[in-house]
Amino acid sequence: MPSPSVLDATFGERANIELPRILRCSAAGTYENFEEFLGQSGLLAVEVEPFVGDLQLTFGLGTLARNPGVAHRSPMRGQSYNGVHYVSAMDEIPGDTFLLIARDQAHYTCLLCLSHSDMTVRMTPGDAQTLNLNLQSGSSRKANRSRCALLCARGPKLSAVFQGIFQHALKLTGDLGKPRTQKGKLPIWINSWGWQSPTLPTGQPSHQGIIEAVTEMARHGCTPGYVLLGEGWQDLAAISPRRSEHKALVSFGANPELFPKGLRGFIDELHGIGVIQVGVWHGIMGSRGGIHPSLAAAYDLPTDEQGRYFLGHDLGGTFQFFHDYYGHLRQEGVTFNEVGDQHSIATFCRKGMDLTRLHSNLQTAMQGAASTQFNSAQLNRECLGAENIFYWPTSQIACCDEEEFDDKNPVGIQRTVRNRLQNSLWLQHLMLPCTAPWRQPCPYDETLAIYQALSGSTMTLSGRPDFEQQRHMAKLMLPDGRLIRPNRALTVCERCAVENPLISKKPYLAFTTKSDWGIVAAFNLGAGHKTLHGTVSLEDLENWPDAPCAVLSHHHGFVGVIKGNEHLNITLKPEQADVFTFAPIHDGVAVLGCYSYYLAPGPVSEVSLTEDDIHIHLLVAAPLVVYCERKILDVHCDNHAVPWEYQEHRHVLSIEARQHVVNKPCCYSITFE
Repeated sequence: MPSPSVLDATFGERANIELPRILRCSAAGTYENFEEFLGQSGLLAVEVEPFVGDLQLTFGLGTLARNPGVAHRSPMRGQSYNGVHYVSAMDEIPGDTFLLIARDQAHYTCLLCLSHSDMTVRMTPGDAQTLNLNLQSGSSRKANRSRCALLCARGPKLSAVFQGIFQHALKLTGDLGKPRTQKGKLPIWINSWGWQSPTLPTGQPSHQGIIEAVTEMARHGCTPGYVLLGEGWQDLAAISPRRSEHKALVSFGANPELFPKGLRGFIDELHGIGVIQVGVWHGIMGSRGGIHPSLAAAYDLPTDEQGRYFLGHDLGGTFQFFHDYYGHLRQEGVTFNEVGDQHSIATFCRKGMDLTRLHSNLQTAMQGAASTQFNSAQLNRECLGAENIFYWPTSQIACCDEEEFDDKNPVGIQRTVRNRLQNSLWLQHLMLPCTAPWRQPCPYDETLAIYQALSGSTMTLSGRPDFEQQRHMAKLMLPDGRLIRPNRALTVCERCAVENPLISKKPYLAFTTKSDWGIVAAFNLGAGHKTLHGTVSLEDLENWPDAPCAVLSHHHGFVGVIKGNEHLNITLKPEQADVFTFAPIHDGVAVLGCYSYYLAPGPVSEVSLTEDDIHIHLLVAAPLVVYCERKILDVHCDNHAVPWEYQEHRHVLSIEARQHVVNKPCCYSITFE
């Protein structure tokens, strides 16, 4: 049995960070007492000595082996998304797991593979008491040094565990990426809703089709703030007469048959309709098929084993390509881009080539070029593989593969919402989790709308919104099209983190915040069309002050006052979701918000409470609910008397309950006796 060694000082000085424990593995074999090295609360780095080829390490997990958890694996192109797996024990994890979360009675344990420096790493199940770490290394100069292959963190708070593990992971993998807190602000146009054109294989974007769709939406008062051209707009050509089915990017322009006026003529028409920002999708290799020989010659690009020209082998040449590509798009009027098909990088990688280097070069070049040409980094799609999650120096938005929104397959929709929330649990420390376009009406429209309203991310539609979707949209954005956003990404509550909501008999809970308000979303994602019963409490809000709060349900209105470890009972019908707003009570008063919106406190811009009155400033004039234990003399809006109702036994004040939302700022003033 190999003998691990602990080298705190040496490793810490070399990496210029402080790590409590280092487990150095010099050969393949079994390493017992893994749980003992990790400790009850701490961080452990597994370092491997130089090697070339394949290596398997086996760790004895001790009591960790029987803990329930969630395993994340990267999906491959051509397969349905199955990246989130719930397990009752560690020997049930799937192969190719790169992130593993386990929970016992008092602690959370997280294991994260570090694929970098010409080394790819995955976890696979061992026997009932062990976990395997499978490693592959090339023969580059990076293989001649010791490398950190696995980070393990343990602690009582899951968010703190994730924050610590990703902070260290970014440093150990080369310091190319940054935590989200260190990145710049999102562009302002992201605060409006967007529209994405139909994409291959179900549809194809075209000048006429997109203009007609956007014009019709504008006619009904739903002009999107930005438009994204999905896959299918690019100018592709067969790489040779004998391989007509294999098409690659032949020019920087649009398909002349689909866009006869070019991108410039098309974008000018969108500007005339009122759309300001226009973006395009492209594959990470320029296109799914790579680069056409006629275009590749200008950049001296190499070919893969199938004869396809690809990017990423040389950082300088890759940056020059994307700098030229994005520069051309900018001159045509394009203002941002989205990069997809990122799982295909491995299919272009020739034998003996450093896969992690391709990921690093591609992400670095694209983000640098996008920041230069578009003044913002691109949106990343399909980018949750272990080889590229550490190479995001400027990108702020990440999109992942998801289930299709198939109204004939509600389980797929339930799994989609579950996977989004699970990915957000850890991804939010690197980038803002984003979602696929909201494509079509389905039984779970309200669930999807509530998720969109509270996610804190972008909202993009595909297709033309029907009446039901427009009704939901009115609850998550202001009349001028601005989204109402919370302060943080919607995050699974700790008590639900390792429970599969598809089979659980309890509501699936997630939380976020908006200024001084706490928000808990409750979802019924269970199969079988059953009503679920559960509870919500202040403990569901991470690091929330232990002060009394009035609680507002989107469906049921005011539901009570809660404090300390008290719980409120909740019930969700099949396919139902609800939002609970926790408003702190100050001097007997709590502003619950505008119940016309899913994020009730969203329109509230300022609250000023004095001994004699309270002034509540709103971005729009909308019905308002206030919890008030004090006697009310009168209520005004901008110095004019307005209708109000007060339920004294519940201490609930409703202001302008029958009023529609009016797109103008206002100030409600409540005078106390």
